[in-house]
Amino acid sequence: MCVGVAIVGVVPESGPIQFFGKEGNSSHDVLLSEHVPVEMHNRSFKLEYIFPNQLRLDAPDEECRRQAVEELGIAEIKFGVAKLRPEIFAQICNWLRENPLEHDKKTMQQANLTGANLAGADLTWANLAGANLTELQKEIAKKKGAFGVE
Repeated sequence: MCVGVAIVGVVPESGPIQFFGKEGNSSHDVLLSEHVPVEMHNRSFKLEYIFPNQLRLDAPDEECRRQAVEELGIAEIKFGVAKLRPEIFAQICNWLRENPLEHDKKTMQQANLTGANLAGADLTWANLAGANLTELQKEIAKKKGAFGVE
């Protein structure tokens, strides 16, 4: 399981990139087995959609990075990290607009709340232990029913 919503992209020999995703804490391997023919697995790449709106290329090792850059052409190396090329990032953003995917409690565990406005949030029973919050955010979170706020 990844830390966000799993999304798989498939780069065919010709035609647009196809994307597949499943709401909540899903698995790239399940998406591949359910939606992508085995012969296309080597033409696929994995993304993580991390709450609230971060996209991350899941290329944890040198071979994955090489494939993303050299074979699939979807990424470029910046400071030693494989980053999606801007036009590929735009494609996945457009796909997400047309196919909105919701986060669940598991994918919210890695949420970056820096700068988040919690004033309108329902935080009843929210466990914010370990969250990096400003003093104002802590005060709001406590008033909204969150626990684990120091």
